[in-house]
Amino acid sequence: MNKSIVIKSVIITTAIFILIVSISESKTFTNFSVSGGIALPSSEVNNIFNSNRINTADTNTPFLNFVRPESQSGYSLSGKLSFELTESAHFFGGFGLSGFSKQQFDLENPNGEHNGNLEIKTNIYSINAGVHYYLTDNSLFIYTISNLSYNFIASSLTTIESPTSLRIENNPTDSRLGFSLGIGLELPLSELSLIIESKYTNLNYIGKVSGENIKSLIQIEFGLRF
Repeated sequence: MNKSIVIKSVIITTAIFILIVSISESKTFTNFSVSGGIALPSSEVNNIFNSNRINTADTNTPFLNFVRPESQSGYSLSGKLSFELTESAHFFGGFGLSGFSKQQFDLENPNGEHNGNLEIKTNIYSINAGVHYYLTDNSLFIYTISNLSYNFIASSLTTIESPTSLRIENNPTDSRLGFSLGIGLELPLSELSLIIESKYTNLNYIGKVSGENIKSLIQIEFGLRF
């Protein structure tokens, strides 16, 4: 992992927490929300090595082609603490988890012949800070969502089957800075509110390595705000 990316990530994450604490101490109106739903990944989310090739320890076959299946949908969980900046703008800080089931990735030699497979599971952990901006003020609130995020993309190789010795990490990870844009609906009840949120999340807007493509999610969540 690039050292400068780690340093920037630590600085930004620390700044987010300091900002959350500062705002929480200066504002009296706060609320907490939890939500869950579905995560629809782009085709690049499961490109965990950021390459279509895997290096080997065999001098006769120095690399194998890494054949990825289509990314599969997974689940999305979020928790947010919000503070009122103005009547319309509410600052929030929170966390998120997007999890995906195991997928099988095929390996092929340079001639296109099958050379084994890998079984891989990926989770994405996010720390977020941003603003809800309320567009309406009636029995059904509509608000926009915009936030910056620090994303930790963690994968694990649960199975490795290949006659060729591979030079790969068993737990490849990436730390990237990204953002989310979306819209939400809030239905106030007597003690709490029902919420529905839909957003586009770019997982690696800042910090991509050479040849790394954009990784993104569409997240649709239902939840409660207290």
